[in-house]
Amino acid sequence: MLTYSDVVKLYPHTRGIKVDTLVYRTVTLDSSIQQAKGLFIGSQRDKDLLTAIGNGAISVIWPKDIPLPAYTPNDFPVIYVDDSIEAMVKLVRNYTEKMTMKKRGDATIMIFTKDELQQSSMYKEIYGLLNNVKESKEMGNEDQ
Repeated sequence: MLTYSDVVKLYPHTRGIKVDTLVYRTVTLDSSIQQAKGLFIGSQRDKDLLTAIGNGAISVIWPKDIPLPAYTPNDFPVIYVDDSIEAMVKLVRNYTEKMTMKKRGDATIMIFTKDELQQSSMYKEIYGLLNNVKESKEMGNEDQ
């Protein structure tokens, strides 16, 4: 599973409590999705942190150039990045073995629609990375 520690290794500029053992069960760019123990990735397109928290987000990746909402709890873990979409791609590149698009064992689930992932080159790259991991794991399971 993806952890807070994994994410802050890539993006050390943070605010709120720092719990290295915090584990994310889900990662999403959509605040309206149920995201149990979620890492919400805020963006220019979706800045609704309150809804994300209400839907289970326990931490957020937040663009430095967007003011953090005043209602954000002081102890809520916030990880600042220059660009949230690039941060998501970098997370997937570095931690693909810990993430999947479907539930598999103890992997962190990334919640995106196939259409979302195929709309831009960055999303397409994430989709490709996760599909390659899924296919290689499935092939490995067939050999057993």
